[in-house]
Amino acid sequence: GHSFPTRRSSDLRGTREEDAKMTYKIAVCDDEATELKYLSLLVTAWVKQSDNIAAVSTFESAEAFLFDYAEHKDYHIILLDIEMGKLNGVELAKQIRADNRSIIIIFITGFPDFIAEGYEVSALHYLMKPVSSEKLSEVLDRACINLSKAERSILFNIDGESVRVLADKIIFVEAFAHSIIVNTANNAFE
Repeated sequence: GHSFPTRRSSDLRGTREEDAKMTYKIAVCDDEATELKYLSLLVTAWVKQSDNIAAVSTFESAEAFLFDYAEHKDYHIILLDIEMGKLNGVELAKQIRADNRSIIIIFITGFPDFIAEGYEVSALHYLMKPVSSEKLSEVLDRACINLSKAERSILFNIDGESVRVLADKIIFVEAFAHSIIVNTANNAFE
């Protein structure tokens, strides 16, 4: 087989390979433009002060997020407004949870009566609007702790579809000219 060169991310800030930090992919989804801008500023501020590395993406509707998510299922954290247009935050969370148990969902709401609905989709937390930077930082810190404890999984593109495989289920990987075969205890994926 081949050995694949490990790609070094340019934003590792010159750290050595072994203490390279994980880059968190964070999505912020809110249909109010001012709220979206405010939340993404808070997240960016948290990234700076917590010394984490993150890529923050913003979405103005649940549909816009789903469109992107169909292609990129590697988000770690999503901040999700509950009250949005046609597809609300809870419905979006249910769709995400259908194939992704590991993404961390943080709901943002102006109405406390929605809180009960979040338990079905294992939301990490509810933040009430207006969101304070201290509260958000606390929740994002907790999200990172949960992610570091979570089972590591690897996303493979199989026949144009993203398939998540738990890293500790992989026994060995074979590399061929134009494909790889990932062998787990129960399956082999090409």
